[in-house]
Amino acid sequence: MMKEVDRVFSRHPLFGSRQIAAYLRREETVVVRHRVRRLTAKMALEAVFKRPRTSQPHP
Repeated sequence: MMKEVDRVFSRHPLFGSRQIAAYLRREETVVVRHRVRRLTAKMALEAVFKRPRTSQPHP
């Protein structure tokens, strides 16, 4: 299952655990989001997106 998650994440680095699980389900691979979340954490994979800058002072 880790190979499948890594394959999807390599192709779509913006996907989080929900989107990876949905993608794998569309490919008829039985998977639950919580398992995908645990595996991505174990492999240290993190979705690439702009983080909020909440601690920046207003100019």
